[in-house]
Amino acid sequence: MAGILIKNEGGADLYYVIIAFSLLASTILSVLILKKKNNKVLSMLSAFCVNVLILVLATWRAYSMDDEARIFGFGYII
Repeated sequence: MAGILIKNEGGADLYYVIIAFSLLASTILSVLILKKKNNKVLSMLSAFCVNVLILVLATWRAYSMDDEARIFGFGYII
């Protein structure tokens, strides 16, 4: 399904899917923790941590598959 969403060469649509998935996962986790613990700060902190983890792992995976970034470094593709 993710292959269908990549329409252009840069794969910008895939990044939108990753961001949407990160938002959805962190929202679900945040609501579950808020209902169980009734602690808003812990709920927001867990949502932030899940967002950071998903986005860092997705960025690392996307750039590890990019041959130009692997050869020339990350500054070359910006």
